[in-house]
Amino acid sequence: MPDSGRWLDLELEAYSDKNNCPMHMPGHKRKSLIDFKLSPFSYDITEIEGFDNLHRPEGLIKELEEKIRCLYGVKAAVLTVGGSTVGVLSSICAMAAPGAGAVIARNCHASVYHALLLQGLTVEYAIPDKDGSVSPDSVKAAIDSLLKKGVSPALVVITCPTYEGVMSDVARIVEVSRSSGARLFVDSAHGAHLLGFESDFFPENPVKSGADAAVVSFHKTLPALTMTSAILINNEELLPGIRAALDIFETSSPSYLLMASVSKMVRLLYEEGEVLMKEYRARLERFYQIVRQFNDPGVLSFKRRDPGKIVIVSNRDISNSLRDRFGIELEMAAEGYFLAMTSLCDGDEDLGRLAAALEQLDWDNKSTGDVGVKTQEVVFFEKKTIPKQLLSIRNAYYSEKEELPLKEAQGRIAADFIFDFPPGIPFLVPGEVIEGPFKNPDRIIKVVKD
Repeated sequence: MPDSGRWLDLELEAYSDKNNCPMHMPGHKRKSLIDFKLSPFSYDITEIEGFDNLHRPEGLIKELEEKIRCLYGVKAAVLTVGGSTVGVLSSICAMAAPGAGAVIARNCHASVYHALLLQGLTVEYAIPDKDGSVSPDSVKAAIDSLLKKGVSPALVVITCPTYEGVMSDVARIVEVSRSSGARLFVDSAHGAHLLGFESDFFPENPVKSGADAAVVSFHKTLPALTMTSAILINNEELLPGIRAALDIFETSSPSYLLMASVSKMVRLLYEEGEVLMKEYRARLERFYQIVRQFNDPGVLSFKRRDPGKIVIVSNRDISNSLRDRFGIELEMAAEGYFLAMTSLCDGDEDLGRLAAALEQLDWDNKSTGDVGVKTQEVVFFEKKTIPKQLLSIRNAYYSEKEELPLKEAQGRIAADFIFDFPPGIPFLVPGEVIEGPFKNPDRIIKVVKD
């Protein structure tokens, strides 16, 4: 046995004993809003008689998918246990044949780009605005660019809501897409909780605006276990192809424990969802009322955004202070802003704890005379010119490669992705020319061998 005193299970148990406040995924926040009455091992079975088969649902799982379908008001729903990633891969591969044309919002998740790679799609990018939203005009411009190359678009892909909760005008993007004969797929992984409850406060789910298909991650903002998600379908013609693709991408041994957590979550939402979301709204409103007076750190307004995604603005690194001084773990720290992810499982004590910590940090800065300026606007997407694409993603990725530091790779062709995690958005894609300046010039990258 290796000489190590650390074990993952023991570390997790010790961490759970601490008084930490998780302002991050998963949405259950390690609380028992849904209860497992038995040991987790009791739910961990295989496809025995009477318990259906996720890949060919005809019984219990089919009934659960029907309940999910009704919950979201779509024509079909497919349960998945590989996260939204498996839903994205399966949906895109079903919606666009190999080599087809596609318009992709540049701020899409890594899984979208991996689907482009697998299908060898011909891509044009819709450039998001600086808040991360994608305008219908940017989609139209990308479609026109594709058509000028003699390629008809089969598919348009956007992310809505974004990691920071920003919404796009999906209804108009549907119109633009359909006018060119393209289907629209929406990565709505962060919008699973947008169920129509408190509709004057929470944004509308993109599937309500007519997208052909979308994916939602239950585990991100609802009380289900990690890796649970669903593909929501408005175009029933897509269903056979999506199920066939899932046979390739999804495990043949899906976890009944994960599916049981979805069953419990869906039942909870049917029975108590309206009340739970109303209470969640009230807690968020109280939080925003308190924090709106703070300067540094400040909290961004949620106009055109999901209010459950709390964007904290500061040029200081407050994530370590929140963790070390207050036991609050954020979802993400970025340049100039920080993200706290909430869900209906966050109680008044959790949001109150975050508000009190921000108040203390703001007071600390004021007491030292080091008062920052309250920021009203944050850039979620650095709008820039897309690097020149000299090779297709597929050809560059599968080319003969060599490794170089970025500072020595200027002018070379990238042979791999460089993603910013979280949330998994690329700033360099295979086939693109590498251009500076670089934040991390010593980072090693694979380039196409000369």
